[in-house]
Amino acid sequence: MTLIIPSIDISRGLAVKRVQGVEGTEIVRIDPMKILEDIIKYVGKIRRIHIVDLDGAKEGKPMNRDIIIKLVREAVKNGLEVEVGGGIRDLEHALTYVREGADIVLGSLIFKNPDKARTIIKEVGTDRVFVSVDIKHGRIAVSGWTETVDVDPIDVLSSSDIMNVIYTCIDVEGRMTGPTVDRSLVRSLRERLNLRNLFYAGGVRNRDDVEMLEREGFNGVIIGMAMYVKGLSHFVEHV
Repeated sequence: MTLIIPSIDISRGLAVKRVQGVEGTEIVRIDPMKILEDIIKYVGKIRRIHIVDLDGAKEGKPMNRDIIIKLVREAVKNGLEVEVGGGIRDLEHALTYVREGADIVLGSLIFKNPDKARTIIKEVGTDRVFVSVDIKHGRIAVSGWTETVDVDPIDVLSSSDIMNVIYTCIDVEGRMTGPTVDRSLVRSLRERLNLRNLFYAGGVRNRDDVEMLEREGFNGVIIGMAMYVKGLSHFVEHV
C-alpha cells in the first residue's frame, strides 16, 4: 500500500505552504510542532514524515536546524520515520540529522556537485539517503527551486548507487490541481536504478490522486497543501 507522507515545510521557524515553492505565496504560517501533534494522532496509519528547511534550500546551509531537530526527536520518539531536506550541502549538515535518527534528502548538491554528494552517501549509507528529483518546466530545479540545470538525472543517479528517490512536479506544487507525472522519466528511474522507494510530491488533492500514483509505480505520496486545506483525516480515514 502506498505510504501517505505528510510534509512540514519550515521557513523562519514556522510551518508554511507555498505555491510552486515561490517565497511570498505562503497561505499557511503555523507552529510546526502543532502540525506534528496532529500527525502523531495518526501514527500507525502514518509511518513517515517529510521535513524541508526552505530557507536552508535557498541559502545552501541549514537555517532552521534547532526546530527541525526538535521535530525529528519528537517524531522518532512517537515511532515515525523522518526524512529531512533543504540546505544539506556537506557531511556535517547530513550528520546533524542522521545522528538524530532521520534520513536525509539531497537535491541541489547531487546535481551540482555529484562527487561531493557521493562522499556524503558513502559516509551515511545509501539506505539513509533520498534524492529529490525536482522537475520545473521539464528541467531539474536546484537552489530552492530558483534555478534549473541541464543534466540527465538518470545518468547522475545511476552513478551514485541511489536507492530512494522523491519525484516532485514543481509546476503543480501547492496548487491542488492534481499530480503531473513524466511517465518516461519515471519508467527510466524504475528500469535503470535499483530503487527501494519512489515517492511523489506535487498537486495531490485526494485519495483518488494517491491511488492513481500507486498505479504509476509510486510507493509513497507526500501530502502538503491538501493536508493543510482538507486535513490529514481526508487521506487516512479509510486506510
